[in-house]
Parts: sequence; C-alpha cells; structure tokens
Amino acid sequence: MYEVQVDKELSVLSGGEWFRVELDFKRLVYDFVDGVDQVDTLPEADPDTDEDAYNIKAAKTMNGLCLDRKFVYDGGPDKMEICDVLTRDGGMIHVRQRGSSSTLSHLFTQGLNSAERLMQDQDYGTKARALIVAANNSFAEVLPATRPEDPSKHEVSSWSSRAAPGRRH
Repeated sequence: MYEVQVDKELSVLSGGEWFRVELDFKRLVYDFVDGVDQVDTLPEADPDTDEDAYNIKAAKTMNGLCLDRKFVYDGGPDKMEICDVLTRDGGMIHVRQRGSSSTLSHLFTQGLNSAERLMQDQDYGTKARALIVAANNSFAEVLPATRPEDPSKHEVSSWSSRAAPGRRH
C-alpha cells in the first residue's frame, strides 16, 4: 500500500488500484485506532519470519501456549483453531502475516467465531479445553470447563505483520 497527500487530497494505492480518501475520514479512522487497546507484550517479528515461527516465539516470550494448527474437530470435516497463542490470563491471540484486506477479514472472523463458539457451544468448549490440557496441563484452568461467568476475562486479540510490526490490536 502507498499513500500520498497532495494539497488537501489523499490518494491511496492499494491492490493495484488508486483510491481518494477524505482527510476527515482518515483522521476519524486514526483516532479510532489510537483508542484501541494495544497488545504491547507481543515480541517484534524478525525479518523473514513466517507465521508459524512467530507464533512459537510469541508463546515463549509471553509464557503462553502456542495453539497454532491445533484444531478442535466437530466430528465431521469441520475444524476450528481456538487461537494461535493462549495466555495464562485467558487471552486468545490470533496472528496472520499481513496481506490483503481479505487476510485481515479472515483474521478478525477467526477470532470472532472462536470466541462465540466458546461462549455458546458447551461441546466445543469441552473439546477445546481437552486440547489445551493435552498440549500443556499447566494451562488446564485457563479456559473453564463450563461457559465463563465473566467472558470479559478472555480478551480476543488480533495481530498482523509483514515482519516489521506496526500497531498490534
């Protein structure tokens, strides 16, 4: 992506197409993003690091559990990843290497779908907890056996990077 401001007009090149963006809209978006809580415990991505290696590094740095590519199965062909990194305080971090807007859309959808399933589907929650216990028993109590009494204790975060991280939300 490339952007250039000439006089009072902002032009953005994204996906091979140029777009004109109102400066008031840009300020509105930046103000909104500035108000979003930052996840500042994530490590910087090293140059040429792929997503798998980054998730392992992030889990180790944060004393978390890497659940990347560990899936909860529904008994059929459907499967879902709980998150990429589970923190000891119940945070669920989803990571994607930055690309197109569809990549970001998938990232946010993954976080939303996983959180909703944990809140609404007892069978999914039981399977997710069993997967976590199998991966590392010391995380057994991070996700409760039943629906959490206070879902706000389980923050869902998304982070996208090209290896040179910017904002983390």
